Amino acid sequence: MRGRARAFVLAVTTLGCAAAVAGCGGEHGRDTVQLTLTAPTDGALVDVRELAVLGTVQPQAATVLVQGARAAVRHGVFRRWIRLHKGVVRIRIRAAAAGYRAATMYVSVRSASRAYGDAGSTQGRHSAVPASTDSPVGTGEYPASLENRMYTSCQLVGGAPRVCRCRLMYIERHTPVSTLLRSSYALLRGSGPLPKWAIDATVHCGD
Repeated sequence: MRGRARAFVLAVTTLGCAAAVAGCGGEHGRDTVQLTLTAPTDGALVDVRELAVLGTVQPQAATVLVQGARAAVRHGVFRRWIRLHKGVVRIRIRAAAAGYRAATMYVSVRSASRAYGDAGSTQGRHSAVPASTDSPVGTGEYPASLENRMYTSCQLVGGAPRVCRCRLMYIERHTPVSTLLRSSYALLRGSGPLPKWAIDATVHCGD
C-alpha cells in the first residue's frame, strides 16, 4: 500500500515540475540549459496517432532529444514528430549543450481511441496543438493544470481512471495545495516522509 502511495506522489511531483520550464526543484543558473515546451499541453486529450513536440531551447546550439530521438533545432526552436499509442503517453524531452547542465522535462497526453481504427478518421499527421477538454477531473479546488497533471500521473503508475479521480477529489477536499506541493517536493529530494494525504487517499480509494 505504501509503495503504491509513494509511486503516486513521485509521479505527481515529477509531472508538476514539468509544467512549463525544465529545472523545477533543481538549481537555476546561467549554466543550465533553458528548455521550454510550447506543445503539447500537459494532460491534454488528443485524437491523433502522430503529434509534434515543439519548444524552445537556449543556448540555440543545444541538442534536444524527444523520447530518445534527436529533434530538429533551428534558431533555438525545436520540433520532433512522435507516434502515440492508445491511452496515456509520457513524453520525455532532454536538452544538452557543451559547458551547460542538461535539462530534462516530462509531459503527458491521453490519446483517444477514435484515432485507432475508425473508418472515417484521418490517421496521418495532425496539428501540434492538441485538442483540449473542458470536462473536469477533480473538484475544482486546485488549478485545472494541476488537476490534469495529478490525474494523468496516477494513470502513469497504473491507476484506473475511476481510482485516479477518486484520489484526486479526496486529496483536494482534505489537503491545501501548498501542503501538497511542499510535502511532494520534500519526498522527491529524499528529505521527507511519505505524506499522510497520499496514504489516506490510497486507502480511501483502493486500487
